[in-house]
Formats: sequence, structure tokens, C-alpha cells
Amino acid sequence: MGYVASCQNFGVGRLATLPLVKGWLARKAAIGGNAYDNTRRRYFRSLTGAVISKNTHGMNNDIATCACGKAEVTVQVTPSTRFRCHCTICQNVYASGFSDVLVFRRGQVKPVDSEQIKWTRTKSVTPLRRGLCVHCKEPILAHFYGILAFLPAQSLPEMSLPEVSQDIYYDTRIGDVLDNVPKSSGLIAAYAGLTIPFLKVLLSPGRPLIA
Repeated sequence: MGYVASCQNFGVGRLATLPLVKGWLARKAAIGGNAYDNTRRRYFRSLTGAVISKNTHGMNNDIATCACGKAEVTVQVTPSTRFRCHCTICQNVYASGFSDVLVFRRGQVKPVDSEQIKWTRTKSVTPLRRGLCVHCKEPILAHFYGILAFLPAQSLPEMSLPEVSQDIYYDTRIGDVLDNVPKSSGLIAAYAGLTIPFLKVLLSPGRPLIA
């Protein structure tokens, strides 16, 4: 946010910035461009801090929790992508017929206390690193290729969640899921079906949660 916008938010007109601009140009010529730019950035931050705080007031982080409530993850944006995995590993880890997960950029969901989460890989060679609560052993977070994060849908029971976009590894399902969600079998089909949804998550900043 520029200084002019900051002034307007504080009820100060654009003309109030003209003497400052002239002064900045003179000081820049006197002390050198790089040193001046660093000083100016610090000055801008001091001027706009109150405005930024005002504009982000009301922004909200939701909290996802495991079954026992001791492992918590902050969620900064509204999820846009969701899928179910019927692979035998997910069936074992989730103690269910499938995993039902939401997809985020890795930085959009963060553990509240990393000591409450144990990280593990369920295969020797896999891009998926799973985070389990150290107390109840329930999965609470997973990292995929280090850039995406998966969060169990059940960990956010009060949030409005997107529709499931894909059922993957459906050939190893325990039972049929009778809906209109596309079903795929095997590794190649899973990557093919989820590539576009994953790219959308990576390329979109996400919709912030509003209190």
C-alpha cells in the first residue's frame, strides 16, 4: 500500500504528499539510491502499519484439530479443492474406507505446536509426508512434494467445504460410493485426475477467511 493511499485512509489529501516527495528525491541524491530505498521502506512500514492492521482486522484463521484436540493446525484460506483416496495405505492410516482431504498450498496451513505432530512416511519412496498426532495417532496434516498440504476434511467440521472433485484408487475401495464424483483407478489415473485441481491451488492465492 502506497503512502498516498495511506494518507487518504487517514483523511489526508494527496497534496499533503508533495513536500515529502520533493524531500525524498533530495535525500536520495544525497545519500545514494540503495541506502535511501532501505530507509524509505522502513518509513513506509511505519506510516502504513496502522492502515494495514486496520484493513486486515477481521481476517480470521480457523483451527483444524485431530480427534483428541491436542494437535492443531491453523488454516488461513478457504479450501477450494477436495478429494477422496481409497488406497490401502489411506484405509490403514485413517482407519476408514478412504481418506477425505482438503488441498492447500503448504504455507496456508501450519501446525500450532509442531511438538504435537509426528512426521512419517508410510512407504520408503513417496512424495507424501504424513503428520500424525503424537497422542491419538490420528492424521492431521500431510505435505505432498513439499509444496502442497492435505488436511482431513473432518478436522474442519464447522467450515463450508468444497464438493469432492475426485475419487482416486477406486479399484482398491472397500465399498462403493454412490455419487456422481469421477472415479479413477491406479497411480497414473490419480495424477491425471488431480493435476489440474492441484495446479489451481498452487496458482491461486486462496480466499482469505473473514471473521
